[in-house]
Parts: sequence; structure tokens; C-alpha cells
Amino acid sequence: MRPEYSDDIRKLRSSLVSLGYSACNEDDYKVDFRLHNKWVVTLATERYGYGRALLVVPPAEMRCANKEYAVWLLMIVFERLTQKTMPKPSMDAQLHFLIENKSIIFVTPAYYDDKYSKINAID
Repeated sequence: MRPEYSDDIRKLRSSLVSLGYSACNEDDYKVDFRLHNKWVVTLATERYGYGRALLVVPPAEMRCANKEYAVWLLMIVFERLTQKTMPKPSMDAQLHFLIENKSIIFVTPAYYDDKYSKINAID
């Protein structure tokens, strides 16, 4: 992984312990953090420029319509489903969101999958 993301990786490692982080696979442009529940939290970066996305990837047996979920977009989905205002999706806010909503995100993806698909659809 490019050195400019080292702070993000450290932050993810320490934060994901509460989600059951067990292993990490790293290449030049992404880091996969494997959780005990078979989910993967991915930090994906751009090849050129500075941009990053935090994604959650369910295990195959739990997949609905989507193979992965961008956390910033999940925040919008949950805002609409729960009528609670979400903060701007900084890395800290996204990590906090994952931890606070882990019992829904990692257990019942069917709860949010349809709404996610509609918001993520390209017209």
C-alpha cells in the first residue's frame, strides 16, 4: 500500500479489533481486513491521485443483490431507514458507523440491501 495511507491502515487495524479483525491482505492499492465472521472490510485506493473508499464485503452465503457495500453509501441508506442524521463520511465517522451498527450490517444485510441498490443505481 502506498505510504500516504499508512495512518488510515493503522487506524483501521486498531478500530476493527472490536469487529473481530483477524487477518490482513495488502497490495499496492487495497487492504483487506478479514473478520472472524467471514466478512471483509476493504480500504481501496486510487492508482493515480489521492482517493480512498471503505467497503464491506459479505461472505458468499450472505450475499444479496450487492457483492460489496461502500460504507459512505451505507451511511446514507441508514440515514433514510432510521431517520437519524449521519455525520459527513470521514474515515473516523465511517469506522464509528460500522462499529455502532455492526449488529445490523454484519448480521442482516437483507435489511438494507434493496435500499442500497436503489440509491446506488445509475440512471
